Amino acid sequence: MAVKAGKPARFDFQPAQLRVNADKWRIEFWTQEPATGEWERHRPTFNLNRIVSERERKQQAQRIIRRLNDVWLPGGYPYKSPEQIEHKARTVGEAFGAILKIKLATDKEETRRCYKSIGGVFERWMVANKFDGLDAKAFGPRHSLAYADYLLIERGLGAKHFNNSVNTLAGMFNVLIKREEIDRNPWHAVDRKKTTQKRRRMFTPVERRAVAKWALENDWWLFVAILFEYYGFIRWQEMRRLRFGDVQIGGETAFVRLDADKTKNGKARTVTIPDSVRPYYMDARFSEQPGNHFIFGKGWQPGTEQAAKNALNNRHLRGIAAAVESGAIQNSDGLSMYSWKDTGITVALDVAELMDVVSQADHADPRQTMTYRHAPKIIEGFKRRKNDLF
Repeated sequence: MAVKAGKPARFDFQPAQLRVNADKWRIEFWTQEPATGEWERHRPTFNLNRIVSERERKQQAQRIIRRLNDVWLPGGYPYKSPEQIEHKARTVGEAFGAILKIKLATDKEETRRCYKSIGGVFERWMVANKFDGLDAKAFGPRHSLAYADYLLIERGLGAKHFNNSVNTLAGMFNVLIKREEIDRNPWHAVDRKKTTQKRRRMFTPVERRAVAKWALENDWWLFVAILFEYYGFIRWQEMRRLRFGDVQIGGETAFVRLDADKTKNGKARTVTIPDSVRPYYMDARFSEQPGNHFIFGKGWQPGTEQAAKNALNNRHLRGIAAAVESGAIQNSDGLSMYSWKDTGITVALDVAELMDVVSQADHADPRQTMTYRHAPKIIEGFKRRKNDLF
């Protein structure tokens, strides 16, 4: 509430100050009504007293005072009421923090982990360099380029992770543009790094038979995971959310139904199960499980709790190690669980129509599907091509 109090001692500028009383914390500052020349004293709480931590309350008070004084010094108080400061003069730290909270408000575990990691590193860097108190519009290319240097030099990020961090931050700042809190995106000034060819490779026919055979004989649920990845191109994070009721093995066609809350892109998806592998799903170990149980559960057994995030990778490494020991795999470099998706798509493109493979992989564009294809070094069709010059 504004209280008329005549002219303050310093009529040209009266800085905002924190007033701590026994019952409430307030911030006191003065404004002048242009039409009458009268001065008014303001003592709003800015919701400071709702902050339990005294340290955090003091930090918030200092940020508000800094904003008030920054606005006042250039030559006037442009707002109709002090409350408008909360919306029109947020610091970059506050504005970014608000967007981060929105991004974290999702049930997608992988999405939350990405934003929490990238956003957290950026927030800590801003605080350490005292940039979090800048007006949101004042955070520009100079600051984004400094952060890019920090990622590359001090954190040692490779091209892929560097580009992912910058692109994620650019997307979050685009939200601030839409909300009219900033005018330009400072991350557009940061050049993305050229990525090298992915190290992951596909399985050879001998290698995939060896690992699949070992899994079938020694680790049934690893074998099921390989079926999902090789034939259905289903990601592990999607597999972790699958329940037995999501797999339909009766009727003319067997399929896996992934609801929107189970997929990476948030869209429902149906994955066709080839008739040739349907018998594995009809095995009693699979078909007689309760429909509401997770296929991959805690302790690597079906159950009411999901398997650990690293469970599949650990089990798959055992299969790779067994194949290496048997001599079926001479060099395991580049082989991972995700190699089954690359292998499955590459093989499928040789036996099925391109658009069928695109649909099975749930890709929006064939070009996305083709990124998983590993072209042979020697193209047999060209090797056998006849000399037709003459």
